[in-house]
Amino acid sequence: MRAGKGTLPLCLTVAWCVLVLQAVGAEELADVNLMPEDGQREAAVRGTTHGAEEHKRTIVERLIAAERAGVWGLGSPPPPELLQDDEVLAELVGVLKHEDKNVRRRAADVLGYAQDEAVVPALIAALQDEQQEVRLAVVTALGRHGGARAVEGLVESLSHVDDKVRNAAGTVLNRIGGETVTTAAIRALRSEDRLGKLGAASVLANVKGDAAVEALIEALKDPDLRVREKVAHGLGYVEDGRVVGPLIEALKDPKMRVRSSAADSLARMQDERALRALVDVLHGDDWSARWHAANGLWRQGEERALGPLTEALRHDDPNLREAAAESLARLGARAAVGPLIMALENDDHFEVREAAAMALGKIGDTAAVPALALALEDESPRARWAAVRVLSTLADERAAAALLTALRDGDDGLRWGAAKALGRIRGETTVQALVDCAVRDDYARAREEAMSSLENLGGPAVVESLRKALNDENVEVRANAVEALRRLGGEDAVGPLLGSLRDRAPEVRRAAARALGRLRADAAIDPLLDMLKDDDPRARSGGAEGLGWIRDDAAVDGLIAALRDKHRDVRKAAVRSLGLLQTEKSLEALIGALKDEDRQVREGAVTALGNLRGDSVVETLTSALEDEHWLVRCGATQALGNIGDKAAVDALVAALGDEHRMVRRSAARALGNVGGAAAIAALTASLEDEDPGTRRLARRSLERLRNPWGVDSDFLW
Repeated sequence: MRAGKGTLPLCLTVAWCVLVLQAVGAEELADVNLMPEDGQREAAVRGTTHGAEEHKRTIVERLIAAERAGVWGLGSPPPPELLQDDEVLAELVGVLKHEDKNVRRRAADVLGYAQDEAVVPALIAALQDEQQEVRLAVVTALGRHGGARAVEGLVESLSHVDDKVRNAAGTVLNRIGGETVTTAAIRALRSEDRLGKLGAASVLANVKGDAAVEALIEALKDPDLRVREKVAHGLGYVEDGRVVGPLIEALKDPKMRVRSSAADSLARMQDERALRALVDVLHGDDWSARWHAANGLWRQGEERALGPLTEALRHDDPNLREAAAESLARLGARAAVGPLIMALENDDHFEVREAAAMALGKIGDTAAVPALALALEDESPRARWAAVRVLSTLADERAAAALLTALRDGDDGLRWGAAKALGRIRGETTVQALVDCAVRDDYARAREEAMSSLENLGGPAVVESLRKALNDENVEVRANAVEALRRLGGEDAVGPLLGSLRDRAPEVRRAAARALGRLRADAAIDPLLDMLKDDDPRARSGGAEGLGWIRDDAAVDGLIAALRDKHRDVRKAAVRSLGLLQTEKSLEALIGALKDEDRQVREGAVTALGNLRGDSVVETLTSALEDEHWLVRCGATQALGNIGDKAAVDALVAALGDEHRMVRRSAARALGNVGGAAAIAALTASLEDEDPGTRRLARRSLERLRNPWGVDSDFLW
């Protein structure tokens, strides 16, 4: 290791010590404001800096502190001076055997920045760590080091028992590249280790170069089937004419998987020899190689591939015909439209008809519309669905007529697709069909899509059709029409919705009240206040909700009166709306609602109070932490966290000791928003909570509080 024991500059030492004290010595900061003025900041620095000796705090202590508080993340380079110290490097190597996996993981990450060959053997040994995350951190560290011995270790990792380690090592080696990687990978490819050979083949296919290509060609004769298959696949990404002949020879391999990989690779090559070989494969007996050849032929371009692919559409093998249709879709040649229409109309396998329909859609020629319209009557739902998808992309009146037919299909998914497609096509017939679907279809997703399409179309014709639906005998139809008008929005929708406030069905009245609230319709305030006296609690709760969304102070008195309603749902709606109005009278009413006999009303009240501000709000929510039900206490901690007043810290710290884990979790999250030295101390203690969720949220909150002085995060290793 390098000689010399550097010390950190004073500014780095200060920043580091501040973070360590936050993580493991929060009590030492108890009297320090977490957002100090300049004078306080200087005092804090004087109180936490002890010169170079503080820097000599052991690496183990610092790593544990960082892990507990999350004060720095993997991938951040440490100060260069730190890794020029022999003692520091020696201690880091020792930490690779620490009992805490997270400390080992962080130590491996740090060692990756040390350009010292002496640390490499220890990192390679750590590849056998029992924890996967440590092993992966070691792979990254070796890649960052990048020296010859590190490369050897990474190549050895290509045969690791952990597939994630193998994949990570391959990725890192590809990134490093160069002669060192090539030489080591060739040795691995010629070894007896099967996993190592497979990984080396992938690496060599990526790094390329003469030596790599020659080694891969040689490996096409490896006795191991998996190796030959891997090599044949990898050669498809090597842009070198030397590989064409060996790949053609591999089409005669005794194993189908090798032949298929060779066909797939040849399809990637713009070489006349490769094209001739692929055409021969299409006429051969190997069904898998035929499929791969057809699937990749589109890469050869229209002039070379169109003829063989259209001929393959007439082959006896349905898998080949399907692959040919998909390849023609990628080719995008209009000359393929005729053969594809023939396949759509006449093929006896629905997979081929489906593929032909999708191919016609990608080519985008309207000459296919009549055939696609006929496909809507196909016996296969998948073929019909493909036709709908394609018709939606073709701007043609004949396509619109066909899609209207699909809206009456017995298949739910097909109606949904047709409703979505028709949103792009205007016309009186289209609008009425979509309205019928939106209010009458028994499939929720079809109704939803029809409503979305009506939103896209808009206009008086849509509103008029929905207004008529409000008079339908079916309650569900009327309720759906109300929802559609809400989504449509605009002044034209308000009149019909006001009329629905008088609907004979309470669920429709409620839907109309909510819709008018969402539209912020001032004309609805008085009718909604009247609805608070409706005979049905569903309608009354809808009226209360609507008034809250309109957010007019004229509704306050009526909503306060609704807090005395005998039905719980009405009172719940009233407290939510009063929280949205945010007036002094609302505040007083919500404080009173915390005494409601129903838990859900009290829970709604603390949530609503979280939208307000003021000393009385904090005091009230603090008292709600004593409520008998945990959901109310949980809501109170959330509300205090949203407000972020430091006066709530003591109460939230106490809530970290609540008997219910969900309250403790909520308190941990809230303290992360409020901050303060007391919050840091309490959150640090909660890292030992028996509930993993509480520990996780305490850690996250500490991460938010980790950098109170606003120092650049890159500056704080």
